[in-house]
Amino acid sequence: MKKIDHFAIKVKSIPSAVDFYSSMGGEVISQYEDWALLGFENVKLALMASDNHPVHVAFQVESMESLKDCEESLLPHRDGTFSIYIEDGEGNFIEKIFYPNSLT
Repeated sequence: MKKIDHFAIKVKSIPSAVDFYSSMGGEVISQYEDWALLGFENVKLALMASDNHPVHVAFQVESMESLKDCEESLLPHRDGTFSIYIEDGEGNFIEKIFYPNSLT
């Protein structure tokens, strides 16, 4: 794995949460009705208002090959990335996320 890409947390209101985390220095990368992504100097923060994805920490992987072990659960995302979710053995969710060359 290359690096921690983002942390994802649940929020009640995307607009309110975006306002709050923007005031903490976050820059909005993407924002939708149910999800937003903010960039900070050292990491990204995903805000989720739905149960489509679990609360998690995401690690960026360098190739689609890194996701092949769980092809049946491979998720294409609306931003063009691909990922899988696994558990860490302690009940926490980990996302392995791949950015195609066009997104890096």
